[in-house]
Amino acid sequence: KAMPTKIILLLVATIGLNGCCFMQLREVDHMTELQQSGDFKQLAKSDVDCDPGQCGCSKQHFLKGDACFILAGKTEKTSPDYGRYLQCAGDNLFTVLDDTEDWDEISIQGLSEDEKRHQIYSNALEATRLQTTLPDRQQALAIFDQRAREFKRNAPDQAAANYYFIQNQLYQLDLSQAGCTDWQQLQQQAAQVQSRFMTDARYQAPISGVKLAVDAYINANCE
Repeated sequence: KAMPTKIILLLVATIGLNGCCFMQLREVDHMTELQQSGDFKQLAKSDVDCDPGQCGCSKQHFLKGDACFILAGKTEKTSPDYGRYLQCAGDNLFTVLDDTEDWDEISIQGLSEDEKRHQIYSNALEATRLQTTLPDRQQALAIFDQRAREFKRNAPDQAAANYYFIQNQLYQLDLSQAGCTDWQQLQQQAAQVQSRFMTDARYQAPISGVKLAVDAYINANCE
């Protein structure tokens, strides 16, 4: 007896999906091997070609973005590769944040789902912040503005989220040529963040750096 056409089409579609999933997971295995062997340059060259929500897709973006972030930290700032690695890190890590449905596939030193998300936000924003120091900075500044606000909304009690938020406020005041009232408001805000996270080993110094920059502007222009 002939198999109904609908069942045949369903089987073909299922086989196609399974085959696609197999290919993506095989690529994840290959990229994981590159990561474990420390071959970050080859990993950064990986062509991540998958759709959001597809099995293994977020893991591929994470592995590539993480490799690019590591390489940026090892590359001379005068090298053309520096900006490319930062762009790669930001693009791929923000894609992970936007598209990941199953956070179990993103493994970072046994961190919880929220901790993974915060770590990836931090690295993606740091890559974007560093891009704002390069000559072609306008797009990076726009992305940083959007994502720093987003991180603060999603994780208001995290030191990293507060640091990137006030760092962004500093950029925005500088770009808008704001008046002294706005700068003094940021000075108060930065002082509160500094006091709140004064014992945070990772972000105490960057937060203090923002506060010092605001103080310097006010001392030079507002008093």
